[in-house]
Amino acid sequence: MKFFFKKRAQISIFIVSGVLISGLILFLFLFNKDISFFKRPSSDPNLLIKRSIENSIKQNEEDFFKEKRFLEEFKIFYLYKEEKVPFSCYSTEFYFPCVQQSPLFIESIRKKMENKISRDLSRAILILKEDYENKGYSFEYDSFLFELIFEEQQISYNLKSEIKISKGETSFSVSSLNGKVKSSLPYLLRTAEAINNYESSFCEFDFMIWQALNRNVKIERFRGGDQTKVYTLKSLDNKEIKFAIRTCVMPAGI
Repeated sequence: MKFFFKKRAQISIFIVSGVLISGLILFLFLFNKDISFFKRPSSDPNLLIKRSIENSIKQNEEDFFKEKRFLEEFKIFYLYKEEKVPFSCYSTEFYFPCVQQSPLFIESIRKKMENKISRDLSRAILILKEDYENKGYSFEYDSFLFELIFEEQQISYNLKSEIKISKGETSFSVSSLNGKVKSSLPYLLRTAEAINNYESSFCEFDFMIWQALNRNVKIERFRGGDQTKVYTLKSLDNKEIKFAIRTCVMPAGI
């Protein structure tokens, strides 16, 4: 019996001790303003910058399709069902293969997107700087190097920077970040590039065989009365690009 009451007393002491410790921790969390953890901004700088980059990539991809930025890479167009479609490969002479109108269009698109994301990133870093400085931190920042990479089914990125944040004995930095975002844009562009290469070299592209071997894109082709071909490429997530090709044209009646 004595053992039983002794055991209960010990358990009661443990419970009371636990309640007191929990209360002390809660008190420190709510009222101790000198704890450096609570003086730091709520967002981790690495996380904030990473999120900023990836949100900008997604937004730029969305804008590319919504605003039909593919058109910006070309200068001559074909009217297809009341829609302006760029000639990516064009020939003005009979029998001759077409000439690619913008052979480096993928690199041009990548570079423009890289520049737009870099500007978004600069604004995000300035917001981060203001956030930390308002909380009494020293924020040292010079510049950064940002690289955007088009891969088959994703867009990856690399960031190198020299950001140093400090306050008293607390300090941390952002020196490099990398990541990737799933995207159908690079694959659509690579497919368009392949079609242009075939059409400019052999005057034809066997899209049925290509599509049988590459399930990530649906290819449709329309042949106009003037022998112009209009290709529509559609990804699995319903993103699409269109372009026209006029190559190895035969004279009327032949």
